Amino acid sequence: FASVKGATYSHILSRENIPVMGTVIFHPNQALLAAISGASYVAPYFSRMQKSGDNPLIQIESMMNMMRQYQFKAKVLAASLISFCKRFLS
Repeated sequence: FASVKGATYSHILSRENIPVMGTVIFHPNQALLAAISGASYVAPYFSRMQKSGDNPLIQIESMMNMMRQYQFKAKVLAASLISFCKRFLS
């Protein structure tokens, strides 16, 4: 969620029981904001996190731990798995 508008619309839609996915997530704080605003899913971008020098597995694990710790219903669905798939499928 890159804007207040995005978080606001997520909140509005989730109150109407319309599932929302927070995409282009790079950091656990962004996943937290998406969950607080009512997103049903958060999609951290694995390859982009890796390209920026972060360890995506640690970041995604942190996001999942946050969802459990604060009892959010949002599911973490990793996206942009290009580098991960190339590594294991080649």
